[in-house]
Amino acid sequence: MAREVYTDVYPQWLIENDTRPKRRRTAQFRIAYDASKVAGYSFINPLTGTNYAYKMRVDSLDLKEWGQKDYHLKRAFVIGSIYTGLGVFYAGLISKPFWWYPLVVLGVGVVATELWAYKDERGFLQFKTVGEYQEAVANDYRSSTPFKNMVDEAYEGDIEYYATKTWFMSTQDKISRFQGCSLVFNVTAGFAFHRSIVMRLSNAKTVPFSQEFVGAFAIGPVVYSDLAALYYSYGPDGKLGGAQTTHWSHLVGFVLGMATSVFLK
Repeated sequence: MAREVYTDVYPQWLIENDTRPKRRRTAQFRIAYDASKVAGYSFINPLTGTNYAYKMRVDSLDLKEWGQKDYHLKRAFVIGSIYTGLGVFYAGLISKPFWWYPLVVLGVGVVATELWAYKDERGFLQFKTVGEYQEAVANDYRSSTPFKNMVDEAYEGDIEYYATKTWFMSTQDKISRFQGCSLVFNVTAGFAFHRSIVMRLSNAKTVPFSQEFVGAFAIGPVVYSDLAALYYSYGPDGKLGGAQTTHWSHLVGFVLGMATSVFLK
């Protein structure tokens, strides 16, 4: 089961007796000063440590703001789980035996997630100091439009703050930069898209309307959300919020799902 992660790693007396003005940092992130705490869910793979839910450290003393971000992180996991469930249910409807397609589709999604998480973690571990990591973040900010959009909106363009905060979350909180179930439900959506639309248009397969109905629900929300996210990632406003920078990994999952359907044809 997913568990809530309300984790304070600083003494309460430090917050209660801190008379310094509460303003947004423009220098390095320090846990004692920022008085933040973790929000969201943990749903950890016990073998690899990958979190299939979403959590992050919210750097705000405003309980209302923290509550909103906590709600959105938890909601993202719940919605992603519903998407996954719909996709798996659809795969089971058209599978003989009923468990074969769901097992393969879920397996592809999990393997893809673990490989992407491993790649991201290996990329982070190449930095031996926070200074090296800050330099890499600055380079990404200059060269990547989605990343710049995210930092500009979520962190007001404060590169050093973003770098030191994510460094702290990765090294002490053990919160990986890549997390969540998005690749899994995109694989299920890609599978459903190929089976219920591509194969129908090519006259390769005709399935009952009830199955098409389930397939449509497994596809529609995922496709819309990812297309919207890609637009916002590369658009001029970058209205992403949160920690997301781009959704190319989602597109990879969608294509993998279609390829899985072709393989199982």
